[in-house]
Amino acid sequence: MARARKDGLKLVYWKVEEKEKIVRAVALALHMGTATNKLQALKMAQEELPVNRRRRIGAMSEVPWFEEMYAKAIALVKKAQEQIDAAPKPEIVEPEPAPVEAQEQGLGEELRPVLVTWLAGIFREALTLAVREIAGAEQSTISMSPSKVTSVINSAIGTAKKPSVLIAGLKGAQKQVITAEFGHLVDLRFYESDKSKDQLRSMAEHCDAGIAFTDFLSHSHSDIMEARCKNYVAAGGGMTTLKDTIRNVISKLH
Repeated sequence: MARARKDGLKLVYWKVEEKEKIVRAVALALHMGTATNKLQALKMAQEELPVNRRRRIGAMSEVPWFEEMYAKAIALVKKAQEQIDAAPKPEIVEPEPAPVEAQEQGLGEELRPVLVTWLAGIFREALTLAVREIAGAEQSTISMSPSKVTSVINSAIGTAKKPSVLIAGLKGAQKQVITAEFGHLVDLRFYESDKSKDQLRSMAEHCDAGIAFTDFLSHSHSDIMEARCKNYVAAGGGMTTLKDTIRNVISKLH
């Protein structure tokens, strides 16, 4: 439901399920550190909604229902964390002793798939229970995909080197937004178009994936990246499209 405001824009009234989706996204953003405060997290969380269902919010007082729902969500998250902590740990057979060099480089990699699979299963089950309790419904589904859960667990374990992603064509404030949302998942590297092309060639050859933000990049820059990046993708059409592209790249790298 929407009606006109004095400034000609439409007022959007969120449904209960939309509010629940936003609260979950805010809680996750604050927990993962991709947002520093509730207002910032609330603005980011609206990307979960269609464009015509988003609102301009300048202060938390404009969403008086938020705090009560957020408090319930946090209580459920803590409960879920307690369930995770109390869950029996998987049995891991210790490998034969290896040379020091191999132990330093490979032990974390051997255990990582086991831990990721185990933790991802528990994490999804706990969050699903939390969503059901918030919604007051007998059936509910968790919106986080298995690949995203795996990325979150990979980040939490932190035993392996993050895959590197080169993004070319962003400016200062844009880089901060992308770093805040994806910096915990991958090693982000940025190239600005006013830098030398030799620098771009070197960076493109030493990254796991490259994304050209074509809104602010010339064809010659894109051609360099396409020729030298292991996994190259071009993205244009604004920050929302760029974020979707980054998510797809990350899911393939993990």
